[in-house]
Amino acid sequence: MSASVNVPEINTADLQLAKFQSKKELCRANSFFRKDKKFTNFPWATGPLSLVAPSKAILLLKTNGLKFYVKKPIKESDLTPKQNRSLDEDKAILFGCWGAVFFLERISSC
Repeated sequence: MSASVNVPEINTADLQLAKFQSKKELCRANSFFRKDKKFTNFPWATGPLSLVAPSKAILLLKTNGLKFYVKKPIKESDLTPKQNRSLDEDKAILFGCWGAVFFLERISSC
């Protein structure tokens, strides 16, 4: 017998990516989704120093004092020539989550 999990419908157009400057801030965000009742109905996933969730959840993170940049989904066909060069030169990645794609520039360690 398998247990069913009630997963809310995910609107990919409403997804946003919160890009954090530090792992500490990402961990704080993760703890909100795991422990705070205001976040329990939102789907979420983590990526490289980032978290993907619906726009309302991202706004709630900001109101809780977290610092991050917000990225919106893009279509691969809408990439600029500069973005394509960055991908070719391994200076950026495309991060996919629930059918949404985000363009992320790599952070230089220098």
